[in-house]
Amino acid sequence: MEIEIYEKLMSGTNVFVTGAAGVGKSYFVNKFREYCNKKYLNIAVTSSTGISSTHIDGQTIHKFLGFGIQTSKDYVKTYKKSKFWDYMVSRVEETDIIIIDEISMISSFQLDLIDCILKTACESSRPFGGKRMLFIGDFLQMPPVIQNPLIKDYWAFQADSWINGNVEVTLLDKVYRQDDLDFVSVLHKVRKGICDEEVRSLLKQCAISESTDCKVKFVATNSTADKINSAKLAEIEAPLKVFRANTYGRENQVRALTKSMITPEVLSLKVGVRVLVTKNGDNYVNGSMGTVTKFTKYGSPVVLLDTGITEIFEYQNWELKSHAGRVLAEFSQIPLKLGYAITIHKSQGMTVDAAEVDCSGIFCAGQLYVSLSRVKSNKNLFLKNFDRTNVIVDKSALKFYNTLGGEK
Repeated sequence: MEIEIYEKLMSGTNVFVTGAAGVGKSYFVNKFREYCNKKYLNIAVTSSTGISSTHIDGQTIHKFLGFGIQTSKDYVKTYKKSKFWDYMVSRVEETDIIIIDEISMISSFQLDLIDCILKTACESSRPFGGKRMLFIGDFLQMPPVIQNPLIKDYWAFQADSWINGNVEVTLLDKVYRQDDLDFVSVLHKVRKGICDEEVRSLLKQCAISESTDCKVKFVATNSTADKINSAKLAEIEAPLKVFRANTYGRENQVRALTKSMITPEVLSLKVGVRVLVTKNGDNYVNGSMGTVTKFTKYGSPVVLLDTGITEIFEYQNWELKSHAGRVLAEFSQIPLKLGYAITIHKSQGMTVDAAEVDCSGIFCAGQLYVSLSRVKSNKNLFLKNFDRTNVIVDKSALKFYNTLGGEK
């Protein structure tokens, strides 16, 4: 498929690759990057958030174009006077294709600002300054964070730049994460805001009244996750061992990288504590679960993974790179975090073998769907406090997909 998308982009068509959770969107990004590298093309692999950018070994679009939290196109007038402008322009000029992953979390205002920056940098009135744009994501998952609740047209596809940008949609519809057709059917319905008898019946089978052991918990808020993890760690009567992250780079760049990490700066572990792996390896993936069984004589944690494999975890590096590949900041830490609870927002992009989902506090469209779709099988899904009102869909996003055709 990467050849087909490449040819569309080369012909002047911008492309949006979309589909439900687990259809291989991140896998496609990596395959497309490999293909473009063979063509000796310069591509900027970016994402809407720091966490999602680490899944594709990229950087945020905010970092690439240097616009931070700005949303107004008027910002470009001030930006042009900054010392960073010329550097950014040179990066854009060298770039053949710009990828933006998790586009659902880019607001219409931000996309129009991106369009304005690229037009100004390229001195072109063409959409996105004539740059070839590849958008990846699912508008039926997490929406952008909007401070003003009165604003309605906040999706990227509602931006003037999208509407005028000659964006063609490519749908991925084969789910690889789950192979149970009944579960896949329910997930498709929840994604579209449907809570019929089939959905309620399957989710009822997953319902629990008391918390389970040895399962990662997906919760709605950071405070809830921190509370659960701290309480579980305190319950274990064993010596505490603390690992502190080592960082390198300028303060603002280190801060940006650290903020994007799911791996904590300070990691507190005990023998017997449940942990979540936060990086891919030979015998594990980001999201693998396990239990700390001991520490080596050098202090490294030894983890018995739920797959039955025992692994020693050493310090590993994460890097924030410039478009040219220069390392701007480094974050070195044991690739683990306490594995009892994690927010649904931070779970996006993860795959886990089993999970307990606490539906209390779910507040936005797509949140329940994202949490349910992280799990490979409903046999390992445990649901607390579910109510049909947790099945929330954004009507504008739903209308967008309903007009495409081909969506299941």
